[in-house]
Amino acid sequence: MEKPFLNGMKVKTTEHYYKQNKRRVSGVVVLPEGVTPHPIATPVRWLKQEGKIIKEQQNQVVIMVSTDLEKVNNLN
Repeated sequence: MEKPFLNGMKVKTTEHYYKQNKRRVSGVVVLPEGVTPHPIATPVRWLKQEGKIIKEQQNQVVIMVSTDLEKVNNLN
């Protein structure tokens, strides 16, 4: 199992997710207080979308499949 994403971590969707859904999403992991990070599902506040956007999910917390996510390199 992969390491879970931690609260406050900046993430983006993978290239595979884009090819499958024609959408790129970047955001921040939002875990409610007392909730342990999970290696399979990750709650992400969608901050930016490109491609086939879903207006209703902009700035909302969406449960994402963790394998569809990767950590954003803060140096870029």
